[in-house]
Amino acid sequence: MTDLPTLKSLQKQSALRVRTLGTDYFEVSASSVEWWTAKRTAECWYITNAFMREVTPTGKRGREIIAAIENKLKMDAVRNCLRASK
Repeated sequence: MTDLPTLKSLQKQSALRVRTLGTDYFEVSASSVEWWTAKRTAECWYITNAFMREVTPTGKRGREIIAAIENKLKMDAVRNCLRASK
């Protein structure tokens, strides 16, 4: 199995933006994650998980933000896995 992309490598593709404003605020565009899932269908869940391990705000608000980001990435990953398997 090839190495999974890191947050840094995804950011270099410029489609994925993670910006911190004040405390525990993240703005995410999942385009890079979609690109990876389209190319690597079998690894889509691992990529989502690898991304989530690297973005870890703290506290109650942080957990809410992580849940929102994770749900968005999972929906995108599932959608792209289904699209790639057709």
